[in-house]
Amino acid sequence: MKRVASLVVLVLIGIAGILQTVPVFAAEGSISSSSQERSPKTVVIRDMADLMRVAEEDRREYENKVNAIDSQLKGDVEEYLQNRKHNNYKERWNVEVEEFLQRYPQYQTWDRNELEEQVLLAANNAVVIAVRAFFNANHYTFALYLFDHSLNDSPSNLVFETFLYGDSPMKQRIRALLNAESVFRDKLSMFINYSIVSTGGAFYLGDLFYAIHNYDLSMTLVNSSECDFAIDDTYDFEGIENVAASVAGSHSYHVKVKGRYSLSQWIYK
Repeated sequence: MKRVASLVVLVLIGIAGILQTVPVFAAEGSISSSSQERSPKTVVIRDMADLMRVAEEDRREYENKVNAIDSQLKGDVEEYLQNRKHNNYKERWNVEVEEFLQRYPQYQTWDRNELEEQVLLAANNAVVIAVRAFFNANHYTFALYLFDHSLNDSPSNLVFETFLYGDSPMKQRIRALLNAESVFRDKLSMFINYSIVSTGGAFYLGDLFYAIHNYDLSMTLVNSSECDFAIDDTYDFEGIENVAASVAGSHSYHVKVKGRYSLSQWIYK
């Protein structure tokens, strides 16, 4: 995203072992594939049931793509990637089709377009496995939801309205993450106390770094001690070095996080 997840080379070195052990949003209107192709829908989190439902839809759509890969080819691509020499993360996950055919000549008879499509999907999936394993191991639940959503061919835009529609573990998680960011809280306090406007920033640690990283910020004064805020981000991988997730076949979309900040309670809604 302006973003995410620099899943650094140290994580990726362990992929051989990972590959062997392989581990809502209520839409404003229905979410159909045809309508998403025309114009991305905006999806708003209302409760945890909605969140889990859309997360399951994301997983199901992606698994349908993976299940379409020939199982023998998938295993051969994973083996090729594990054994291939590389100098950087892009080479680590890149399959040279001609080289692949030299090592696995049984695919010479395949239609070239079909072969290239399936090889790309299989290579992308190897990255997806590594990214998911990294997020799960570090309990980066917010980053994992956003990453899985990006694997859709036409992902909807997401709005996390943390102070609306009751509560949920994910909203509690987002509030806790933001409250732990003292620099971010200071921006909101300076706006309330001195009308000093900050139009953006970046998160550099943990879940928020991999989920949001750089962001735009807007604020609206509620009263003398409170303000509403909106964090805006485009989920993509521009401007970040060693971004393993950028070669996972992911797609960009818009993310917004809304909330309310109080000088006495911090982000409480």
